[in-house]
Amino acid sequence: KVSLAKLVELGIVRSWDDPRMPTLTGLRRKGYTPSAITKFCSVVGVKRSDNTRIGLHLLEHCVRADLDVQAPRGMAVLKPLRVFIENFPADAASIPLKISNHPKNATMGDHDMVFTPVVYIDRSDFRVKDEPGYFGLAPNKSALLRHAFPVTVKEVVFSSSGEPEELRATYDPKKSIKPKGVLHWVPSEPFSEIITVRMYEPLFQSDEPGSDFLNNINPNSLVEIADARADSFVAHAKPGDSFQFERCGYFCCDPDSTDTRRVFNLTVPLRDSYG
Repeated sequence: KVSLAKLVELGIVRSWDDPRMPTLTGLRRKGYTPSAITKFCSVVGVKRSDNTRIGLHLLEHCVRADLDVQAPRGMAVLKPLRVFIENFPADAASIPLKISNHPKNATMGDHDMVFTPVVYIDRSDFRVKDEPGYFGLAPNKSALLRHAFPVTVKEVVFSSSGEPEELRATYDPKKSIKPKGVLHWVPSEPFSEIITVRMYEPLFQSDEPGSDFLNNINPNSLVEIADARADSFVAHAKPGDSFQFERCGYFCCDPDSTDTRRVFNLTVPLRDSYG
């Protein structure tokens, strides 16, 4: 407890409920559910020898399994890349879509979403040069926008620094193209909003930081992304609400959120990152 207090006093973490802290308030703020923590305690049991260590991956597994059942699905892109749809119908501002809140539980209902003349994909889903085994977008290559339509990149607009700034693409309204790649995406304003996303890693670089723990701090334990973008279903969340951001992970709306900017904490990634 003395070590934890030192982290707070020195400003290494924000407070006792910082999501990186091994406190119940920290776990709650990160999005860990009471049922997942109860399950973890049940799996671990109470009789352990003094030298038995329980890996963090077991706790994350319990949280992931619990949220897989409970958390509604939404879409957000952490590093948005603008895509302009050249053949979008001139007489339409948007195309309505109906999205299931949970693919395995119809009782959780659905929500409305729209396909717009400008959409955003994640930058990691585009490459200037295509490669074998890569299923994202590339020049003259197609991919399916999840729950919507296949799109094909026709032109790449570069910024003055040489980075892709915008993709110009066409969409297939009849869905006759059957690409292998399926990408998450969000529509343009006002059907999506900019959000802040806090990505977390373990606070220490090693599993056993020891008495020299202040020199073992992981500099990447918190990475804040200030210009992520989420669809309106996610962007209207209340503090404490949890979602699966499709293809990204499980996230929880943080109390720092305001009416004009939601903040989300990474609870756990979709896959175990420890193996």
